Amino acid sequence: MIPEKQIQHAPSKGLLGAIALSWLPVVLFLGLSADKETEPKAFGAAVAGAMIVIVIYVTSRKHAWSVILWVPLMLFAAIGALTFLGTGVSARMSGPSAAPLEGAAVLLMLLLAAGLGLFAMTGGLFPPKTSNGALLIIAGLNTALMLIAGSIEVTVQVITLHLSDPSGRPIIDAEVRYERFGYGSGGSELFDASGGPFYSDKKGVVRIPSRRMRYKTLMMISKEGFREITVALDMQFSENDKSRNYSLSTPETPTIATGAVPASEPVLISLCLSPLSDTPSQAVIHFGLYSKRDMVDAIKPRSLDLETGKFASDLSGDIELEYFSATTTRFRDQRLRIRGLNGVQLFLVFHNECLPTMHTHYEQVYRIAPRSGYQQEIIIENPGDSPGRVVYIRGAGGKLHGRLCLKALGDGVDEIPRYSGTLEINPSGRNLEWVKKNG
Repeated sequence: MIPEKQIQHAPSKGLLGAIALSWLPVVLFLGLSADKETEPKAFGAAVAGAMIVIVIYVTSRKHAWSVILWVPLMLFAAIGALTFLGTGVSARMSGPSAAPLEGAAVLLMLLLAAGLGLFAMTGGLFPPKTSNGALLIIAGLNTALMLIAGSIEVTVQVITLHLSDPSGRPIIDAEVRYERFGYGSGGSELFDASGGPFYSDKKGVVRIPSRRMRYKTLMMISKEGFREITVALDMQFSENDKSRNYSLSTPETPTIATGAVPASEPVLISLCLSPLSDTPSQAVIHFGLYSKRDMVDAIKPRSLDLETGKFASDLSGDIELEYFSATTTRFRDQRLRIRGLNGVQLFLVFHNECLPTMHTHYEQVYRIAPRSGYQQEIIIENPGDSPGRVVYIRGAGGKLHGRLCLKALGDGVDEIPRYSGTLEINPSGRNLEWVKKNG
């Protein structure tokens, strides 16, 4: 306890008012930066708040409580000067890796560092006219709380999940629990390792507290009548990372789809929950495709058999493969033409497995073959990109469906192409989520 006689020169109203006023720049900055729409105004508002504090300090130096304003002003000015100076000195101003106008940006940082440094030195020459040790301690503790609040708020990043059913209607009262994992510097001291349950509101929205940087969050979502799903939001390892990856898993499939969100913005993930009626069955057959295993190097594969998952040198299979260069130039403009044989039709997915933001892609996320839109022939550009483009297959009669993820490599002219990938076949349905069998 601080003896009352030690703060007799600082009336309680003046002391409390000074503490509240000292927080003005911090509150303005944190409040505006939390909203994406007002974030650009946060720095200007903080500067305006700091100017108000400076004016009141200058006009109130004779009061002992003015030290409450003086200490954070001097400390934040010194920290800002050192930060701008370090960033400006370490940045590249020239050379092949220098960004446009980077020299002007560095110059601005150095000017800001000089201005803040001059302000700190000037303020040091004009401290409060009256003060005491007790008020200095209070000012120091108050400033420390500002630093703690700022450091916590900077890394706060609420995860917002928007949950709906396959038709786009919001799912109310879905239960969400989470577990969090930290890694290395910035994540070694784990906070809130687990939590919940949280429940989605009338709009199907649920918010999970989280932070940026080295924290991975697993969110387990459950709702009666729907399959349980787990969303894993990966860590941001560096301030330079522009995005954070996330993945969707079901009890049957470890990773069914993937996506990414901006690293420095509030996280918003839209998800369609899968009804229990869409639970995959053991009927789906999985093949690992590898042409060099099926064919000798001297023979070019011509077709793929859906029943065996093997390549053939003739057209005895169900889909014909033709790998070529569109410009007849080696290793440039490669194309893969796929034709359906024996009544087989094809549907090329342009977004691969990335989780979409539109609920109309529910079937794509959960690997359910589309009902319509099939063609007899498709052409895939750059078929060597990993992990390969996704093609849905519909057999003659419409009962058999498949999901082909195929990657092709070669010079596109005279080199024997090499094919690899996966194939899932459902002989009697559209659901192609493959359940890995035990053993």
